[in-house]
This record gives sequence, C-alpha cells and structure tokens, in this order.
Amino acid sequence: RILCQQVPIMCELCNNAEGFVKPDIVFFGERTPEKFHSRPGDFEKCDLLLVLGTSLKVTPFNTLPGTVRVVTPRVLVNREKVFGRGDYPLDFDSRVHYRDVFVEGDCDTGVEAIVNALGWQDDWKRIMDARNAEYGPEGTKRMAAVERQKELQAKVAAAKAAQGNVEAPSTALPSDNAQPSPPSIARSNTGRKLPAVIA
Repeated sequence: RILCQQVPIMCELCNNAEGFVKPDIVFFGERTPEKFHSRPGDFEKCDLLLVLGTSLKVTPFNTLPGTVRVVTPRVLVNREKVFGRGDYPLDFDSRVHYRDVFVEGDCDTGVEAIVNALGWQDDWKRIMDARNAEYGPEGTKRMAAVERQKELQAKVAAAKAAQGNVEAPSTALPSDNAQPSPPSIARSNTGRKLPAVIA
C-alpha cells in the first residue's frame, strides 16, 4: 500500500480511526527494542563490519561501530564521511588509522563495488536476476515491502479466522520460490584483505 501511496495505513484489526500501522523502525526519542540490548555477542563475533547509508548521529546506534573487536575491518558506504561516537569511532584520515575504509557514494553503488572487489559478480547477477524476474525491475527495492505485506495479510486472515469469520489460508511458501542468499562477506575465501582491495 505504501508503494501505491495509500498512506497512512490503517490497521485492519483495530476497526477504529486511531489504528494506524507503525513502520517497523525505531523513531527518534523512542525506546530501543529489547532485542537490541540482548544480543551483544553479534558484534564480538563480527569478522567484517559494513556500515551503509547513515548519519551515525543518533545514540545508541552511533556507538555500534565501536563495539566490534579492534582488529575487525570496518567499511563505511555513504555519501559523506561520518564517524560515530564512543571509545572507537570510525577513523579514516589519522596517521594511525589501520582498519577503516570509506567508500563514497550511494549504497547500491558501494555494494556493487564490494561485490566486484570480492569477485562475486556471477553470484550477485544470478541472485538479482532471479529477484527481478519475480518482482520486476524495481523488485529488489520493493521486496521487503512485498514480503511484509504478505505477512500482514496472513496475520489479518488468521485473526479473522480465529474470530470465526473466514478460514485462515496457509502461510507456507512454495519451496520453488525460495531465493538463494547472497554469499556472506565475513566468509570470503579470497585471501585478500577487503580494505586493501577497495581502498
């Protein structure tokens, strides 16, 4: 509905004029969800941190790049340099910087540069072609919205079924529609250090 400019979206379960659907994001000034604080180990295990399209101005998110190990390479893909806060902000220009790389540009261009540097062009093209064939030329941008809309429709149908209105449809996805996941950057077997390749 958002893609069709049908906003604001009203909740179909609320049946009142105040039931607006809230995006699955954290608004400025809003409390972070519990899962944000309950998974600190993710950053300690990180082999490569990619930071894409951000101002790094809002706390506590602007401290996250500094929570990875001091030997973990950090790559910022952004239109401008940003640094974050905390004990270990991003450092691209000092005489002692050793692990941070700035890739200037928008996210799409930056990700393509990383894919090319790691030699993943064939895998990337195969994945993108499959998604575009299913969702159209702009499919990769709409994919998350489409999937969330399907989930919402399934929840609404299940709620109505629970009230005895309609039969709930199956939420299982056909196995032939499953798309392969892109290769994990942290699992690269190229033997090359990413900063040296992109810089």
